[in-house]
Amino acid sequence: HYDFNDNTQTTVLRDQTGANDLSYTSAAISDLKPLVVKDTTSRPGYAVYEFKRSYLTATGGWTVDTDSSTYESLLVAGGGSGATRHGGGGGAGELLYSATRSLTGTQAIVVGMGGLQPLSGMVPGVRGQSSKLGSTSVNGGGAGGRWDVNGTDIIDGVDLKDGGSGGGEAHGTGSAGASVKTGSGVGNPGGTGHTSPYLGGGGGGAGSAGTNGDSAQASGSGGSGLAYSLTGTAICYAAGGGGGGYNTPGGAGGGCDGLAATGGAGSTYNGTAYPASSAAVNTGSGGGGSGEGSASTAGYAGAGGSGVVILAYSLAPSAPTITSVSSITATTASVAFTAPASAPETVTKYQWSIDGTNWTDFSGTTSPQTVSGLTQNTAYSNFKIRAVSGSYAGTASEAATSFTTLAAYSITYNANSATGGTVPSSQTKTGGVDLTLATNSGSLVRTGYSFAGWNTQADGL
Repeated sequence: HYDFNDNTQTTVLRDQTGANDLSYTSAAISDLKPLVVKDTTSRPGYAVYEFKRSYLTATGGWTVDTDSSTYESLLVAGGGSGATRHGGGGGAGELLYSATRSLTGTQAIVVGMGGLQPLSGMVPGVRGQSSKLGSTSVNGGGAGGRWDVNGTDIIDGVDLKDGGSGGGEAHGTGSAGASVKTGSGVGNPGGTGHTSPYLGGGGGGAGSAGTNGDSAQASGSGGSGLAYSLTGTAICYAAGGGGGGYNTPGGAGGGCDGLAATGGAGSTYNGTAYPASSAAVNTGSGGGGSGEGSASTAGYAGAGGSGVVILAYSLAPSAPTITSVSSITATTASVAFTAPASAPETVTKYQWSIDGTNWTDFSGTTSPQTVSGLTQNTAYSNFKIRAVSGSYAGTASEAATSFTTLAAYSITYNANSATGGTVPSSQTKTGGVDLTLATNSGSLVRTGYSFAGWNTQADGL
């Protein structure tokens, strides 16, 4: 089979034994690269799985990492290719991001191929293929429209320009591709073409619609994509491809602010055919439309970018739960808690905080633990704890716990004109806690008197 991340369609991939099939079972590096690996270095604090192609196994998919059942996920379908002959730009694949997604067992993973590059002639673009994670799928991007069809790029009742994001229309009066999504993913329509001058519309992107070709002699630009950093690097996904132009510049490929454009740029034709740009692989972006294309002058359109499936989970433990605060004194308290429900790495310590910013280590990792160094007679209203796994600090306990330390008083002893002996050392009295006063340990004496005890008044009354 061909590597669908290779738009030249020349690299035949075989399994690691050299056979021309997909019956591989080992995790060894092979021609079917890159096999998915657990990446714990590219995005500090996270484990990341990036599926750049469909995941095929005898068990029917990917066996979920048992270290976590909650994942951050990004699904992007393959982008559509652009079309020839002042063609429209390809639409981006549908994009679906989830901050938290529950995954267990075995999950089928399909990564949609980008629309293949139309190599010659006045041919329409090719739609991108759908991507899938388990039972959730996202639609491939719509194909760019070609000129001589003028809005009738329809096969079996389906307009090829429709997709996750719609493809742009070629010059003429046809309509641009619509955004047709499977559910809660994002996508936008493509832009329309323009007749004089001949201009193709831009393909839609996840962030915005493709722009129209207009009378200002500007081919339509691809719609913007959306940027995500699940892999540890910000990448622009699902941008639209630019439309092609005749004697006018092709439209710009879509991108994201501050990042390199991933949608393919459209090309122009001014007597010589110039191929349009293909979209970046594994971004689900649309390919650029070409300015011209015929049997003698093949201005190739750009291929759509293949999709991607990315899963990530935090290596930090989840939040522990405080169950009680007891044995409160003027400066200490005993805190009982339950361990985090999720801890992908071994919990190495627990910490406490009175403000949610500054954290102090407990002396151990079992419940209960003692908090010390508190201020007497003080109300603590934002007390929290958290677990730590190595260098990964976990989420703080969700509900802040409130308690008040007891007041403390200093008890000092006065010799009261004693003629001999010494007073006992001072003592501390904590509110609500009984204190036994010192004895006459220093053998205080006073001529003419007998020691009868302590009093708060010098005359004992």
